[in-house]
Amino acid sequence: MALIVVSGAGSFAPSGMTKSGSSQKLTGSYAEITNWTADTTGYPGSTLSGNGVRSQGANTAAVLTASLPFSGGGSSTNSQQARLFVNGVAAGSPGPSVNGTSGTLTATATVNLADGDVVTVQAYCNPQLTGWEPNIQTGAATFVRIN
Repeated sequence: MALIVVSGAGSFAPSGMTKSGSSQKLTGSYAEITNWTADTTGYPGSTLSGNGVRSQGANTAAVLTASLPFSGGGSSTNSQQARLFVNGVAAGSPGPSVNGTSGTLTATATVNLADGDVVTVQAYCNPQLTGWEPNIQTGAATFVRIN
């Protein structure tokens, strides 16, 4: 007996990207985090557009996550925060504010994505003194994912 599988008009596959290149110093206002590499090992087929990861198909309840480890801040009273964007429009609320000289910024959102939508992340620091802003680190722990 033959088995026939029929799929819908489109399909969805998770996507991801990790920060590459050099670390990025946060500023006193939200700024896009730059220098990413598509995570094709963990998320096959992932591609980038500028500083964002492209959606691989449509998903009416896509879960976006960002993790941005930071270090090198000059004051324990520095306050840092991250937020996600889809096609340049804020997605959900900013992630929790994190105080200190090091830690991990996170942001999540559940959104309706179309095929090819681009997800980016921005972050900022409210430093006690100018020049005391920390740096977003590079590597596998610094990521944006679409699930």
